Amino acid sequence: MHDDYVNGDDVVVPKKRASSSSAKDDEKDDGAVALLDGFQRFRFVEDCSYEACPYRFNLSHFHCMRNDCGYAFCDKARLKQHTERHKRLDNVMGDDFEQYRPKVDCQRPDCEHARTANHFHCLKCPFICTDSSKVTAHRKHHANIEQIRANGFEKFTANTACEQKACGYSEKQTHYHCSNGDCGAVALSATQMHSHNMKHASS
Repeated sequence: MHDDYVNGDDVVVPKKRASSSSAKDDEKDDGAVALLDGFQRFRFVEDCSYEACPYRFNLSHFHCMRNDCGYAFCDKARLKQHTERHKRLDNVMGDDFEQYRPKVDCQRPDCEHARTANHFHCLKCPFICTDSSKVTAHRKHHANIEQIRANGFEKFTANTACEQKACGYSEKQTHYHCSNGDCGAVALSATQMHSHNMKHASS
């Protein structure tokens, strides 16, 4: 996270300003500024309305206008860098995760990171992490589970009771049960699942 990041709950998103001759003059003095979509520039005499902004009424600066951000910076070189950061995180999270910044309420009473750290919540299960690299691995986990279900099986780990009364693998090792009707047959590998599905297909 950037040092001059502005927390989302401190943000009052300003309305877009109409260009003025004074603003144009200031841009001439400060060099041409080609703003990317999603950013807004504020002169040192203008109120950016971000209460936690360290540059407010102090220096000419820029703000990321995303509702979940508000990042403030003075260096124009960071425009592209910050845009790429959002693209990377959006790609990592997909539609499966939500990111919460420090001091932003994730509205999960049991979350140990609420309002204290940048963290991610899985939208499909209670999984939480603070490391974006773990988001990718967890999304693959869900993709694997969904593929197993699409093949007509349910996965049970060694820590999960499968509720099949005669199953000798329950809470002992990872295994799979057929979800085709009342079948419930057990498989220990993808090969066994495939063979079992062939039996259903031929019956």
